[in-house]
Amino acid sequence: MKKLLAIMFSIGFMAVAAHAEDAPFTIYGVLDAGVGYETRSLNADPNLMGTINPNANSAIKSANSTDILAMFNGGISGSRLGVKGSEALEGGWKFVFQLETGFNLPNGQISDNEQSLVNNNPNNGANQNIGSANANSSLAGQLFNRQAWIGMSSDSFGTLSFGRSYNFIFDVLSKYDPVQYAQMFSTVSFAGTFGGGAGVSEDTRVDDNIKYVTKLGDMNLGMAYKVGNMAGSTAYNQGWQFNLGYEAGDLGVQALYEQHNDAIKTGNGTTASVASGASLTGTAYNTRDWLVAVKYKVNDDAKVSVGYQYYTLSTPTDYFGTGPTKTWVTSLFNRQALITPYSTASTGGGNDQNIGVFFLGGSYNVGEKTNLAVGYYAIDFFGYTNGATDTTAAKQTATSEGFQTYYSLLLDHNYSKNTDAYLGIMFVNLSGGLYTNGGNSASGGSGYTNLDDATYGVGLRHKF
Repeated sequence: MKKLLAIMFSIGFMAVAAHAEDAPFTIYGVLDAGVGYETRSLNADPNLMGTINPNANSAIKSANSTDILAMFNGGISGSRLGVKGSEALEGGWKFVFQLETGFNLPNGQISDNEQSLVNNNPNNGANQNIGSANANSSLAGQLFNRQAWIGMSSDSFGTLSFGRSYNFIFDVLSKYDPVQYAQMFSTVSFAGTFGGGAGVSEDTRVDDNIKYVTKLGDMNLGMAYKVGNMAGSTAYNQGWQFNLGYEAGDLGVQALYEQHNDAIKTGNGTTASVASGASLTGTAYNTRDWLVAVKYKVNDDAKVSVGYQYYTLSTPTDYFGTGPTKTWVTSLFNRQALITPYSTASTGGGNDQNIGVFFLGGSYNVGEKTNLAVGYYAIDFFGYTNGATDTTAAKQTATSEGFQTYYSLLLDHNYSKNTDAYLGIMFVNLSGGLYTNGGNSASGGSGYTNLDDATYGVGLRHKF
């Protein structure tokens, strides 16, 4: 990987130096790091895309969590290095491509959230008494973990691409989130589960994706199809996405729908996964998601935005397990994972998992080069049952719904077009039976040890 990055830098430098005006491709990147304080955290992890986790529900729940002062990666934008380019063809068409890798600036490692899950496996011998920040993600140590696609583009007909690309949820939220879609200070940015992934963070960036986008006057249209790559089944691992929007003058409106079959959400290893030779666990779901977002420019200094997302996790269309648990072991991100199909029957309530995500906020230029943004996020876990151990009607009633509420503030000062410094704050509070009455607790105990968390940070970002 180090050799690859060195080669990319070298080729990019030589190409730009030799063909300053007609270089066939461009090397670009973002460098973003800072220092943060979090009130409820496990140890920082060098593989985790932010090194700490501001959406640290596992840390809030854990009695071992405490405050931490740590250097983080990507307060606003995840650090990255990429190459993109185009070649003019006949008839107004262009060949286009983009390759992009996300990395952790504080330590130079490729962003690999799945390794953070492995590192936090409490059933893995030497690690069993160590708690470290972790989260599942589409950033899982791949060579080009952010983007890798080729395509054809035309000003008249739009762009058709093939490969690993962002889904439309990411495309919309990155422009409509009120707090710059800041990785450490917007819950829909850091948590692909709430934002980009439609319930499964790994689908924020979609592999084997055929994606088409075009403009029709002030309207924008997008469609995408994820190829399943399974012999004998076109439905397995298949995905569909649709986006329709309008942007003109001061107003922007976007709507989208997305569904994925057999999406796998990874998790920390367990005794069962270790026994099977797997370092990760995973749950397979079918996912459905819709999102509506609106933004409005009040004047040259003020902007507001609002949006609502609703997604559903249900039993997967296809799975290949045997025995009473229907589990199977497969290779994910060059690691072995023990996969269990999500079953509505196993929750006792017989319901799908339904989650609503609401956001509201805005920004104001408090100075010529300084912007203040605020955001409010409300996550509602409707009818969210707690697993096979919580099957009684009383338990389901007591723990069936939970709420996560986030308050964010981001002060951003631009020294130049490419360099800025920022200060950010995000508070989170958990409420409802899911957290207070033994939710997510097999023993039906007292629930989460803590019900709140706060993250404070200052950082510096440079784009090139």
